[in-house]
Amino acid sequence: MAESPDSGSERYLRFSHRTMVALLILTIVLGGFCLAMRVAFIVVLIAQIPIGLLVAHLPSLRAVMAMAISTLTLGMATLIALFLFFSREEQDG
Repeated sequence: MAESPDSGSERYLRFSHRTMVALLILTIVLGGFCLAMRVAFIVVLIAQIPIGLLVAHLPSLRAVMAMAISTLTLGMATLIALFLFFSREEQDG
């Protein structure tokens, strides 16, 4: 007996999985390039424990959302602040 050809939904599922893997790799690569100062990444990693302790009393879904939003906000604020700090022009004495 011949095997049945792949259905449209199976092909779409495989395509979707490949696309998600490519998106994950792209996100990691771009994230590495965007965090070239690396200080923002370290700040975000260090802040995870205090943020986790602050939201520990919340239900799990709300705690995860609070951690995600605070992590993104802290990371972007640190990255922008460092960019502004390091890109300032040296003033002549």
